[in-house]
Parts: sequence; C-alpha cells; structure tokens
Amino acid sequence: MSEKDVDYDALSDRYADPDAAVQPSGPAVTGEAAAAAGREFAIAEYGSVEAMESEIRRGRPRIGREPERSASQRTVRATLSDQDWEAFEELRAQTGAQQATLVRNAIHQYLLAQRAS
Repeated sequence: MSEKDVDYDALSDRYADPDAAVQPSGPAVTGEAAAAAGREFAIAEYGSVEAMESEIRRGRPRIGREPERSASQRTVRATLSDQDWEAFEELRAQTGAQQATLVRNAIHQYLLAQRAS
C-alpha cells in the first residue's frame, strides 16, 4: 500500500479504540539504542540534521532576553494601586475583554486626548 492509499480515518479509529490490540513493530530499545533511534526519527521528520538542530533549542531562554517581535510590537509594564486594579478587573469582567486589549485601548484613548488638548 502506497502512502497515497493509506486510510487515515481507519487508522485513527483503530488507534483510538481502547480495545484494539497494539502490535509491536519491533523489539523494545533502551539506553543508547533508544537515543540513536529517536535521533534518526527526528532527522527523518525534519529532513536534515541542520533543520532539526535549528528547531530544537536546549534549555530555557536567557533571563532578560525579550522575545523576538516585529518592529510594530512593544511591551509596556505598569504597576497599579489596589483601588485601580480592582476597578480594572471589574471593567474586564463587565466587558469580557482581555487585559491587554483594555490596556491598548486605554493608551490609545489617552494619546488621542493629549493630541486634542
């Protein structure tokens, strides 16, 4: 059966069935053999070692490193008093809007008001 002839719906049904027996495709591998098999699988999926390594990043991002964004996106941080925070959360609950949307709208309105005065 060629890859074009695979009935993916039937495969999905078979794999989703908890009563279906799962047949091993070969002997279980562990340790270094499992690591080598996993690496071969990943290289086959990504197409090359270079492509795989460019997609797989080890560890966590560096502290203080901003995520890559387009030049049109910037982050603003602010601290609110308890009273302002409660009013802000009340507005968020009433409108159903996300915090970021409310902040963007508030800044936009403030900038428009400053230009008008």
